[in-house]
Amino acid sequence: MLNLFIGWDREDLETELRAAQEDLAAGKATVRMASADVGVWSETENSLTSRIEMLLQALSRIAPQDYPPAQVTRSSSFRMVFNSQIRAACDPNGQD
Repeated sequence: MLNLFIGWDREDLETELRAAQEDLAAGKATVRMASADVGVWSETENSLTSRIEMLLQALSRIAPQDYPPAQVTRSSSFRMVFNSQIRAACDPNGQD
């Protein structure tokens, strides 16, 4: 996994994490405006949750005892469970 915060120490990361968490808690959003006569440009913006995840992953590399990888990494797989009882509960006559 790519470390986007090489050179940042723990204090820097925790300060930025706190700022991102406060922005998320406050419900902040970024709005971008452009006029029709502007040429081509490129912008990269991460959502607050993505920013928080990246910071937590970087902290996990520096201090895994305080930021365990299992607690800061989003699960990438899900298990679907189907139950035939759901249909019966929705329609006791078994009709759609």
